Parts: sequence; structure tokens; C-alpha cells
Amino acid sequence: SWNETEINYTELLFQHDLLSRNGGEAVTRAILIIMAWASVLLPAVSVHAGENLRIGVCVMGERHPFFRDMLDEITKEAARVGVTVVPGNADFQHERQVRVIEEFVAAKVSLIMVAPYDARRLVPTLDKAGKAGIPVMSIDAAVGGYPTITHCGSDNFAGGRLAAGLMLEELD
Repeated sequence: SWNETEINYTELLFQHDLLSRNGGEAVTRAILIIMAWASVLLPAVSVHAGENLRIGVCVMGERHPFFRDMLDEITKEAARVGVTVVPGNADFQHERQVRVIEEFVAAKVSLIMVAPYDARRLVPTLDKAGKAGIPVMSIDAAVGGYPTITHCGSDNFAGGRLAAGLMLEELD
């Protein structure tokens, strides 16, 4: 059984002052944190020794630079550790994300990483992954009502508070 672990990278990004000065590096660091956790989890999801690990990664939409960069960096980092990424793009459409997740399940990927477009409505589709024995990791937005093995996302309220504090410091 998996214990859900939440990784809050908002504070890490602000501690390094990356978000305000170099957004691309901030995204890369956040993705590296995701991949570090995934690299710990992936060996545990392999059913057979020596099996090639394949992770299905479905982002909300590749048209947005954040998600395009996320998918690119996850793919690069996965290749570096010998893991194959099966990419998926929801194109900001719930129905399309459902189809992508169902394709991952049919392809019997080892793990699904998903940035849910509509988290609540995605639960029945993720249930299919669970029934097929495929663990799910949520990225960027949590999936309420589904037991993901881990979640990596930011606390936007805390991020806003930190940003306001930095702005106030600059005004002084």
C-alpha cells in the first residue's frame, strides 16, 4: 500500500528567488524534484525484474509553455535514468485527457503522472488505472477523491503570500 506524500515546491522556488528572476529555471527545478520522487517510486512499480519502465505523462496542454517545459524536462530526465516516457496532451479538454489516460491503461504503462485538467471528473478514469494495477502520481494540481501515490504541486495561497512579502520588501 502506498502512502501519499505531498511535495510543496512553492517555498523551495521562493527560497531560491527563482520565480521572480528566472521562471524557466524554476520550472526545471520543480520538475527535477518531481523526477527525483518518481525515480524513488518507479522501481517499486515494476512488476518483473529487468522490465523496461514506461511512464505515461499527461499534461493539461502543451500550448502553455509551463506544461510544454514540464513534459520536455520529465522526458529528458527519465531518459537519463533509462525510463521511457509515453507523452500525453489533454489540450485543455477533459474528454481528451480521459482518452489519453485510457490509452495509458491499455498500453499497461508502469506509472501514470497526470496534471489533471478537471480533477474531480477525472476520478472515474483514474479508477480504471487503479483496477489495472497502475499507480498514479498527480503533478501541478491534486486529484481530490483518488488515492494517488504522491502529489507534487504548489500551494498558490502560500505562493501569493510569499510574493506579496517580497514585493513589500522591495518597496521599503
